[in-house]
Amino acid sequence: MNYSTSWVRVKDFYGYWAGTKKHKVYSNLTASQVSKKVSTGDVVQVYNKNSGNWFHTVVVYDVKKGETRFSAHSSEQLYAHLPFEFKGSKYRFRVIKF
Repeated sequence: MNYSTSWVRVKDFYGYWAGTKKHKVYSNLTASQVSKKVSTGDVVQVYNKNSGNWFHTVVVYDVKKGETRFSAHSSEQLYAHLPFEFKGSKYRFRVIKF
């Protein structure tokens, strides 16, 4: 069966929206920098410096008082806050503007 991997793989999602569709991207951001670049409906992808992998994609639903709030496919990350869920300097982020 043929199917698109752009909805199940972080790098393929990025490749489609940033590469094929040419959406604006802000890269190598800290959690606090993300909140200055995002709006509702934008996508944030998470990079772990320790593993060297982009491993998660989340959708922004709100930004309040410098906190990016997002929902993701994981139930424990429903209405989560970016700086609280991904603490520490091992994480970096990129924003795909929608």
